[in-house]
Amino acid sequence: MAVLIGIVLIGSFGYAFYVGGFNQDEAYLTSATRAWELAFGGLLGLLGAGLALPGWMRIPAGWIGVGLIVSSGFVLDGAQLFPGPWALWPLLGLTLVLASAGPGGAASDSRATAARFMSNRAFAWIGDHAYGLYLWHWPLLIFYLEIRAREAVGIRGAALIFAVSLVLAIAMRRFVELPLQTWSRPKSNASAPARNRVALASAMVVLLIGGVASTTVIHIKDQEPAAVFEDWDWETYPGALAVDGEPVPDAAAVPSLDALSGMRPDYYGWDCRQPGNDNPGTEQVRICEDPDAPEEPSATVVLAGGSHAGQWHHAFRALTAEYGWKLKIADRGSCFFHVSDGPEVAKCMEWQGDFIDWVDSEGVDLVVTPGSRISPEDATEYIAEGAVGRWTAIRAAGAEILLIRGTPPSTFSAADCLASDNSPETCGPLVGEISSLSPLEDLDLPEEVSVIDVLPHVCPAAFEEDGERCSAVVGNVVVWYDASHMTPVYVETLTPVLEVHLRDEVPWLFE
Repeated sequence: MAVLIGIVLIGSFGYAFYVGGFNQDEAYLTSATRAWELAFGGLLGLLGAGLALPGWMRIPAGWIGVGLIVSSGFVLDGAQLFPGPWALWPLLGLTLVLASAGPGGAASDSRATAARFMSNRAFAWIGDHAYGLYLWHWPLLIFYLEIRAREAVGIRGAALIFAVSLVLAIAMRRFVELPLQTWSRPKSNASAPARNRVALASAMVVLLIGGVASTTVIHIKDQEPAAVFEDWDWETYPGALAVDGEPVPDAAAVPSLDALSGMRPDYYGWDCRQPGNDNPGTEQVRICEDPDAPEEPSATVVLAGGSHAGQWHHAFRALTAEYGWKLKIADRGSCFFHVSDGPEVAKCMEWQGDFIDWVDSEGVDLVVTPGSRISPEDATEYIAEGAVGRWTAIRAAGAEILLIRGTPPSTFSAADCLASDNSPETCGPLVGEISSLSPLEDLDLPEEVSVIDVLPHVCPAAFEEDGERCSAVVGNVVVWYDASHMTPVYVETLTPVLEVHLRDEVPWLFE
């Protein structure tokens, strides 16, 4: 039995890595599955009374199991780690609790055991209705968020959802579960061991086949580009879509080194950018208009706050053309949204106030701007002082806001570094203190201010254990044309990734 339990645990752990791994990239290119978690519980159920520990181990094992279950909600970030191999933390706790019960059931155990404690009437009642709560709470939560047009639920909403889920769970047990349990029961259990063996073998076969099939589907899902750039050779030049570890054919990187020196987003040639100096007149808001904007756009999207907002031009231009939005760009050099009383940024501060007034008067639907900033010297990521206040003011002016996690800058030009025959792995920005979790996630932001993080597709090395610098070339596409701005070509390869994020965070854009 110990060997069988070990096989189940090791097999489940290996399967978790195989299907889900530690890729927490929100299912852009891969996605974990919960199938193995459900199969794990099913296998434990089939093991039944055979899953038992020696008497001297039951008390400590049971309480360790309870500790693992309870602590999982405090120690682990479920939104980031589940589904995935970390789900084995509470599952191992469940296994220990079940194995700590004696052969005669919890009623025959010492009062000091966890199994005996968890068999009291209160816990038994919760257990009887837990499955109903599990089934009902999620659809109710989804409908609540959809009807209320919210991205998160508050305390009152959570209490309401819990109360309705509990009522439905009680009703389901009374009128569905209990009547089903009283239907025909086998008269004899003589064949139960044989049936269990067949069921166990069948479960293992289904789990294996399902794992292979789901993994195949998972690695296909969301990898196809959006309906833009259809003529692009994605197989040879996947760019941002290459970060899932798939092999990339050997090919010269694009754009060529000769082209990098003049590589800029197209709107740089439209004579609409406001320079970043403090000369008179630079506080005025100048808008870059899309020359191919639809006559009756479904929404108006504005990239605002400096060149690090404008660098997303080519991806958003493709999406606006595909879905009928109007794209505008408000680029004042080096003027990211923040608050400062320094005289050198006085015109920038005036420009930001005028931009908010412009948003109020123009009926803008969505403002897209960088949310965080990253230091080029040590890759420290931070939120600029006063930025939240500026975003709040833009939101009050009537526009929703989409914050894109900042992209890392460097202290030298990636193009110059590559031109000196250095490897791409040494020509990108430092990884430094970049965390797998964006600091934007911890902010108390106003409603209808959304956050997206595509940094794993810009600097995969930041999410690798031994990463030191972001590679200047990813998927045979050069990422940066200078020290801090992405090439329009690489931004174009990010279009499918952005579309997935946009559909999640601002789905109304696609209605």
